[in-house]
Amino acid sequence: MNLFTASGWSPLRNNWDQFLEVNLGSVTPVYGLVVAGNPLTRERITAFNVQYSKDDTIWTDLPTDPMDPSSPPKVFQGPLSPVEEKQLIFDNPIEMQYLRIKPTNWYRAIALRLEVIGCELPMVPTTSTTTGRYTFLHFFLPLFYI
Repeated sequence: MNLFTASGWSPLRNNWDQFLEVNLGSVTPVYGLVVAGNPLTRERITAFNVQYSKDDTIWTDLPTDPMDPSSPPKVFQGPLSPVEEKQLIFDNPIEMQYLRIKPTNWYRAIALRLEVIGCELPMVPTTSTTTGRYTFLHFFLPLFYI
């Protein structure tokens, strides 16, 4: 499943205990995300936190202040409409193998389509974008249902 499929991820329950976890296969620098909702049902997450891990045991919240890891978790805003693809670039690349998207607010129900922007994945990139000193490789990753 990728960002451009019709449905994406939607959990069985809509509550703050839900999250989407992606295993990137190995520790990889991640530069950001592209998120979208479900255009068929108009459901989407409107706010979320990001957690990451190198070992699937110790999880770290992406902080509000990248210079202060003890700052509160950053709240990312989701797309304004279910058909909008919202690109979110992190302040600094983050080395991770596991990524969690934790919805904190949603419209109608939790629904998410996701693209991870990273490098060095054992996959063929579908597109690339050069911005300043970085080249972002866009990968469409299989998603794991929680």
